[in-house]
Amino acid sequence: MAVDVGGTKIRSASVDGTGRLGPVHDQPTPDSSDHAVMSAIGDAVARCLPHHPGQLPVVGFAFPGVVDLGTGRLRRCQNLPDLDAHPLAEVLANRLDAETLIDNDVNLAAIGETWRTDGPTVDDMVVLSLGTGIGAGIISGGRLLRGHQGLAAEIADLPLFGDPHDPALAAQGIFESAVGSVGILRSYHDRGGAVTVRTVAEVVARADRDAFAAQTLDELAERVAVSVMVLRAIVDPEVVVLTGGIGSAPPVRQRIQAAVAALPYPPLPVVGSVLGDKAALVGAAALACGRVGPWVSATPSARPRSQPASRRR
Repeated sequence: MAVDVGGTKIRSASVDGTGRLGPVHDQPTPDSSDHAVMSAIGDAVARCLPHHPGQLPVVGFAFPGVVDLGTGRLRRCQNLPDLDAHPLAEVLANRLDAETLIDNDVNLAAIGETWRTDGPTVDDMVVLSLGTGIGAGIISGGRLLRGHQGLAAEIADLPLFGDPHDPALAAQGIFESAVGSVGILRSYHDRGGAVTVRTVAEVVARADRDAFAAQTLDELAERVAVSVMVLRAIVDPEVVVLTGGIGSAPPVRQRIQAAVAALPYPPLPVVGSVLGDKAALVGAAALACGRVGPWVSATPSARPRSQPASRRR
């Protein structure tokens, strides 16, 4: 089974022996407490159990935050801050009575894109996710780039479009404060956009008839294009893949493609995700099936003591 736990929704699906997803179920992510989120995760898994009669599942989880590979704890999870108090891999294994494997959602999106994308294998790729927040996953030389503390590709921290000495911005991530959903809505309203618009999806939907929405998305595209050039200077990808609820939207993707192409640098392909907003879920499926190949060298895992070793995949 695969579960993608996001700031606004939890997606879950059963996974067959080849790693392909069954029906995908969506439900809102509670905004009340860590206990409510844990209960919602349990509900998401339970909805998929009829697809695994008589089997004790292995569950791959995607979370928005930095995963400590040694302890299974989540760090710097701005959208689900209470979860960092728990050793998630262990807690979820005991709660669900299943083997659990967890990783960062955008890292898993990169694995999903590498694993499930048709065509020639791409050994150097950046997956850029725009959603409630912003993140990246980097495949470099055919391997997932993690860094010393697991902070590689945490581009929310790029010191762009904000004061790097402002502790409030640093807590969220300077770049994310400008291009995440809160920043996009703030930009739209500051321009004089309709006060009744409360979501980025509404801003995107209005872009063809609302000048303030169009200007806001143009600014977003310019800012993301700068971040693409920063990533290029560091890891030199063959391609940049846009994903996430916002990044997958055609009006956003097309503007980013145009903004990158307009910069006075050699061409760099920026493409839409083949998997769309299911990329992290597919990466979580890869974890569940043990099909992470060379991309992941180690992933936190846990299983209840009562689970026989012979039941593990």
